[in-house]
Amino acid sequence: MSELLQQLTRNCFSDRDATAVAQEQAALWQSWLLPVTEDSPVGEDPGYHDDFLLMRDEMNKSTAQGLTLTQWESELLFEVKTRQLKLLRLRAHRHADKAALARKMGNLLGTLVVMDPARAAVLCDTQHKD
Repeated sequence: MSELLQQLTRNCFSDRDATAVAQEQAALWQSWLLPVTEDSPVGEDPGYHDDFLLMRDEMNKSTAQGLTLTQWESELLFEVKTRQLKLLRLRAHRHADKAALARKMGNLLGTLVVMDPARAAVLCDTQHKD
């Protein structure tokens, strides 16, 4: 097995040193591997991020409604895909390549229909009004 790994390394890194490449890549990812800074030695407080506060509020509402985490995730996914559809519709008014955007919108709308047919029906109605 060791011979196979050595041969693979020689084939992939024939013109450069594998160790040097690994060190370069490690240097690029160093900031991601060490998220704490001198200003915040224990890491960032997520309570200061607007997205975290929004998610926490939504989770509190979901918990009050008796939704499980998997149900909440699907609601968030539906909301994100709905926003993507709205953005594509806005782009369709300005872009020349309407056929490509129409395909993307159709695929996205199909995904939304599979996820929640009743809510997606409202989106289908608004698509014809635009």
